[in-house]
Amino acid sequence: MLDEGPAMSSGRFPWPGGATAAVVLTLDVDAESGVLWEFPGTARRLGIMSHQAYGPRAGLPRLLRILARHEARATFFVPGFTAEVHPDAVRGIVDAGHEIGHHGYVHEIVTELTPADEEAVLERLRERIAGTPGMWIATAAGVVDGTAPMPRKEDNGFV
Repeated sequence: MLDEGPAMSSGRFPWPGGATAAVVLTLDVDAESGVLWEFPGTARRLGIMSHQAYGPRAGLPRLLRILARHEARATFFVPGFTAEVHPDAVRGIVDAGHEIGHHGYVHEIVTELTPADEEAVLERLRERIAGTPGMWIATAAGVVDGTAPMPRKEDNGFV
């Protein structure tokens, strides 16, 4: 039960340091995987792949510097494919003290997967990047239908 002290009964929450608001920063680092799930043929199109790689190669380092300058922390959702192709990007996120959220292997839409396929995606990612500090699960569609068992930290290193 939540303590209904004076601050709560007034509808105001006492934020640390007198702050009047909180901000949650979440960023997707989909890179090439953002198009590969739906359009696998784009893997052969250099222009599209180069465009998609700009984020982890150029944009992400800039974002990390901005966040560091403001002493802000964020959660970065990274597909397993992106982590494989751009391991320095993931290392940079973790080294800067940010969280990594699982975003599928190649940005699959979980509502289009069978429970067995969903489990296979989780296993494939676990093999690639589980054990990364701050790793947790989010889906590309933002919805898990509950048919595949959700991973547990003690089973595979996810939180």
